[in-house]
Amino acid sequence: MKALKNLVTAFVLVTMLSAAATAQTFSGTAAANAEVVTAMSVSGTAMDYGNIFESTTYTITADSSSAAKFAVTGATTGADVNVDIDFPTVLSGTGADMSTGDYEAIVNLSSDDNSSGTASLASAVSNNVNDDITTSGSSFWVYAGMSVTSNASQTAGSYTGTITLTLAYN
Repeated sequence: MKALKNLVTAFVLVTMLSAAATAQTFSGTAAANAEVVTAMSVSGTAMDYGNIFESTTYTITADSSSAAKFAVTGATTGADVNVDIDFPTVLSGTGADMSTGDYEAIVNLSSDDNSSGTASLASAVSNNVNDDITTSGSSFWVYAGMSVTSNASQTAGSYTGTITLTLAYN
């Protein structure tokens, strides 16, 4: 009987010690934060080469009045924004495709539509310009330029391609 009493006592002690050991808990907290930014709106104006001739390369620089331009409004002031511009590798139309090249872009962080006081974006990699900017107001402008080369005996007609500007808050 004494052995049974010792066994019960030992069981009770182990159970109490186990309960005491597991009763100690530790915890911590972490904050969950979010900042709501405003949606940006983008409108673009076409790059215009006008009339061109066969076997010639025409270049429109980003600071030219004929450059493609994008008006951006609704940006959060002081926000870091990724600017990504995809240029067409060809202009397609009624005849053989015409190749493009010499891609460049500049940004004007003010609300004024002019290419003076602008900053160049990163150099093009293939047919893409990708760079980060910090907005100084709720609107800014992006200008894009490139060259196009017409082929010998290029068929007369219209040729087009699409320049795509994508913006994302960082």
